[in-house]
Amino acid sequence: MSANVSILILNVLLGLALLLLPGMALLRMCVPARTLGFVCRLAVAPGITIALCVLLFTWCDLISLKLGPLASWLLIVSALLILLLVRPARRSLLTVESRKRMKRVLCWKLSRVPMSEWGAAAALIVTLTILLIVRFNATWGWCVPPGFDTAQHTIIVQLLLDHHGLFKSWAPYNNAETFTYHFGFHAMTALFAWISGLDAATSVLIMARVVGAATAAALFALVRLWTRSAWGGVFAVVFWLLYSRNLYTFDEAGRWTLLTGLAVLATALVLLSLYLRPGASRQARLGLLCAITIGGLALAQYKSAIIFMVLATALFCSRCVAEFVHGGNNRFRRLVQIILRILSVAILALLFAAPRIHSVMEAKAGRHLKHIVLGFFGRNLQVGGTSCSPVWP
Repeated sequence: MSANVSILILNVLLGLALLLLPGMALLRMCVPARTLGFVCRLAVAPGITIALCVLLFTWCDLISLKLGPLASWLLIVSALLILLLVRPARRSLLTVESRKRMKRVLCWKLSRVPMSEWGAAAALIVTLTILLIVRFNATWGWCVPPGFDTAQHTIIVQLLLDHHGLFKSWAPYNNAETFTYHFGFHAMTALFAWISGLDAATSVLIMARVVGAATAAALFALVRLWTRSAWGGVFAVVFWLLYSRNLYTFDEAGRWTLLTGLAVLATALVLLSLYLRPGASRQARLGLLCAITIGGLALAQYKSAIIFMVLATALFCSRCVAEFVHGGNNRFRRLVQIILRILSVAILALLFAAPRIHSVMEAKAGRHLKHIVLGFFGRNLQVGGTSCSPVWP
């Protein structure tokens, strides 16, 4: 029993490392330390990693590059090197003296952090730990993950492992010849299976729990940023977990893809909120990170991407109104800057996701979607024309 628990803890830590380290490395290079606190960085790092891995699978498929265990290890090792050797938001390497100076500055900053922030961070860690314990205990001894959709998710992960990347043929499980499903959760689970050596079913079971904790943490970062209250973020996490009965509502149906999409959704909103702030126009790397996250979100989970478009539009409009009201004499120049920023992020995100979107739209599901959209607008135009045309005797 104790051996099984130890192995499970090691696998969970390995899954957390895979989710956290690449995202933390990108945050280290792209987001200044003063812009986002350390706890919030940990909270949004999984969403960035998921988006990055989705784009990695997409572009590797485009250039016919096969993935495998080496890809997982390269992600972790390169992220560790970046975190150890690269300065925050710069690409220059750290010298010995600059490293000592950074340690002194870090100690000084930590001493000035209010106790309420430390208390909220501790409460968040305790909450997420309880969540993981409850969810693993609910399925202790299970050989397959719970949920109605779990069989489908496990098959997709197994096919990703078999084909070393994206695939078209579902054989031997189905006679379908196209793969148009969103695959954020499956890409991360395949990478975890390669690095841990576990089978597809066990990898789905473990990553489903780890991604659930990551989604709750991403919600903390979003509420923390928008309300400027760390305890507000903790309350939002606890309320959501209680409302979903510690994510049991996702367990029942096996909605791991939706959980993954929500993690990337909250992360994308955090990054976009930072990039639309006044004075962020010079932070081109932050804009690039926004585009990577949004492009990955578009492929990670389609429903979450649509929700993000609505929320991002509301965020963009609110920033425009705020600049128009409080911008003073420079309001029009700031409005133009915000419009240019949102357009640049949207164009880059579309470019990142374009190969996969094109392949999906060319498949049967994409043609069916286009037929529905064109038929909807055609019926509306026809009804409008009939109701407005005169009736002659």
